[in-house]
Amino acid sequence: SDKPTEPAPCPKCHSGMIYVTSIPRHSLKRTTFVCYVCRQTRSYMLASEMAEAYAELAASASVANAS
Repeated sequence: SDKPTEPAPCPKCHSGMIYVTSIPRHSLKRTTFVCYVCRQTRSYMLASEMAEAYAELAASASVANAS
């Protein structure tokens, strides 16, 4: 599957949301993001591979911001 290359867009304001966490639910993961512009969290049921890809993207972004 295609890995995301940028943050998930907020459905309301279209800014990039920040990945928070994912919780396993059967074969899917409940994945939570936060939009700081709208001040709302949003949760989606994603395939494990997609949830892990967003986690990796968030980790690489935080490493880049730390340097």
